[in-house]
Amino acid sequence: MSNYTKAMEVVTDLFSKDTVFALATIGNKLPSVRMIDTYYENGYFYIITHGETQKAKDIAVNSSVALTKDMHRFVGKAVNLGHPFKPENRDIRLKLKEAVRDRIFNRDDEFDEDLIILKVKVQTGFFYKDDVGYDVNFEQETAEVFEFGVDLGL
Repeated sequence: MSNYTKAMEVVTDLFSKDTVFALATIGNKLPSVRMIDTYYENGYFYIITHGETQKAKDIAVNSSVALTKDMHRFVGKAVNLGHPFKPENRDIRLKLKEAVRDRIFNRDDEFDEDLIILKVKVQTGFFYKDDVGYDVNFEQETAEVFEFGVDLGL
């Protein structure tokens, strides 16, 4: 099994569920960071939000984003897929509804016209599991795999 194939198995195992990340955006030349719920699938993170949020406005100006959780980090480009009920969003809407239902759909009105799905195409990322680190270039489909012990000195 290639390093990249193994890395894709690990990233899927870690993040193909409701996962809280810090999302960094840049709008009007100023960085902004906030906590968001995500769901990962096949090289993309998906986020449910309102179209009038600062993150949606920032992404409309500059699609570059970063995601971080603990010591995991990803860089990518985000696009607005529009409302979850758009026909082309049906499959991901159903997966999101299952994955993030406890956090998102219990507090957001799914029928709100301003509700949108943001899709982040991952370009690069670093993540770890079981004392192994994965430094991945998703675009070139390459990965470095190495021993990685987390010692936060706590």
